[in-house]
Amino acid sequence: MIQSFEISPKMLSEAQEKAKEMGALRGSILQGKGNLSGFVGEIAVRDILTATQSNTYNYDLTLDDGSTVDVKTQAVNSTPREHYECNLNEHSTKQECDYYAFARVLSDLSKGWYLGKIKKKEFMQRAKLNHAGSLSASGNFVFKLNTYTIKIKDIENS
Repeated sequence: MIQSFEISPKMLSEAQEKAKEMGALRGSILQGKGNLSGFVGEIAVRDILTATQSNTYNYDLTLDDGSTVDVKTQAVNSTPREHYECNLNEHSTKQECDYYAFARVLSDLSKGWYLGKIKKKEFMQRAKLNHAGSLSASGNFVFKLNTYTIKIKDIENS
């Protein structure tokens, strides 16, 4: 079940600080422009999962049991639906984490959604690999990089 969240001024301020600190990462598709929505997603997922923010190369959060979570956030213009897909670029599969968690944040940074988390191993077994240049299942866009996809309804919401 998709869980919505409001983006508070406090969350936005924390995200702005972290995004400014980070700058543009080498190889970033959006050249750093996605950092703000990415950090908003991380902060929201951190709070929802009552995790500790770690921000290493390999993962973003640490859960109480010591397992690690890498949060993937997508900026969007509409409410997500369960048949929509979560995306993970192939180069991100090199990151050493226990789970992937997915979030979406409205481009105007007013609201977001926690979509759930899935064990990395399970994600890799169940996700579909879409090659760069191929058309998405919805036909709405062409993948810029090799990208794994899984439907929102196929990840656990915990």
